[in-house]
Amino acid sequence: MNNGHITSVTSNGLGHVGQQSCEIIIDVDKVIGTNGQSSLTVIVDELGNIRTLLTIKWNMEAMNLKFNKENFIKINSEFLYGKLLSFLRAEISDFSYQDILKQLKNTGDDTNYEGNQYLITRQKYSETVIVIDEVSEEHGVDTLCTRFTLGVVELAELITDYINTNFEV
Repeated sequence: MNNGHITSVTSNGLGHVGQQSCEIIIDVDKVIGTNGQSSLTVIVDELGNIRTLLTIKWNMEAMNLKFNKENFIKINSEFLYGKLLSFLRAEISDFSYQDILKQLKNTGDDTNYEGNQYLITRQKYSETVIVIDEVSEEHGVDTLCTRFTLGVVELAELITDYINTNFEV
């Protein structure tokens, strides 16, 4: 490879014909897509066949950013910071976090991750997500008290930190 570098290689599970596959993310160090994408996601099966190739807007350098509580409260509110903590406790587990992180990396489609209480929704190519307390909304609570926005990279970092600190907030 002349330009760019591989930023991650992760297992992608079994393919549609039962072969193991992996996801490779390559930062090509320049814009290659019409919507500002600068990375590639490549899904390769165990036989070396490319199953998926997508351009993505996923800045791995930004993963070094830490969650900024004060900034979150400024954009959302102190009350919604409590909702964020509730979201982490309710939805992030050893079983769910990898699926959520995989969804956050998917920039090519509108994506939704529906948990037990919360929904994470992201529009195609968006760099932010909306986290919705669906249970509260079903009980008539105003959306100003049930929804908060967060950057995709920021949420991924927060989830990773939460897992790495053994579910400490």
